[in-house]
Amino acid sequence: MQPVITNPTAATTSPFAALKNLQVTVGNVPTWNNPVSFGYDLFLQEMSKSGVDGGLDDVTSAGLLSQHQWESLYRLVAVDIGRRLPSEDGASKSTIVS
Repeated sequence: MQPVITNPTAATTSPFAALKNLQVTVGNVPTWNNPVSFGYDLFLQEMSKSGVDGGLDDVTSAGLLSQHQWESLYRLVAVDIGRRLPSEDGASKSTIVS
């Protein structure tokens, strides 16, 4: 007897698992001015800051995730927490996700 697999794609999320009013605070400094609803456009914006292929490739042309894949399967959340002054390098900071 074979098990019934309803979702053959490993490590996927529900398309209904949307993040609304997301805020990430690093060292008591919020990442965004206001809480955000995390969608595909914000995913692309945050991923573009990561410097895929040294910043030469667009996230979608680098083959990471299409909008359809992101919305229906993966819903990855990327947040650039590297927004800081050079003088803060190496300093310990708390990170809060709410």
